[in-house]
Amino acid sequence: MKIDGYTLGSITINRKIYQKGIIVFPEKVLPNWIRIKSNSLELGDIKEIIANNPETLIIGTGAYGSITVPSSTRNALSKRRIKVIAENTKNACALFNEHIKNNIKTVGAFHLTC
Repeated sequence: MKIDGYTLGSITINRKIYQKGIIVFPEKVLPNWIRIKSNSLELGDIKEIIANNPETLIIGTGAYGSITVPSSTRNALSKRRIKVIAENTKNACALFNEHIKNNIKTVGAFHLTC
């Protein structure tokens, strides 16, 4: 899975354009990702990611970094030995591609707007 590009409100993966939040696994895409709390990443938002047990979870926090990752979410992921990287979505996309290229078991959760 490769992210071809990101612009505010739009992400392109394997030449397909998505315009709502998205979760990207190495082998599949889950479109239309919506969080329980609009601008916060809660454990309930990432159940399928946790079940996949990645080495790394890369979170695209939006173009301007509006999504927060509470310490409770970070701590729960750390206990499961899942490394968390939270960056604005543009940087997160680049990091996701780098991790995949280097065969690091990675999942990306990307907020596409603010």
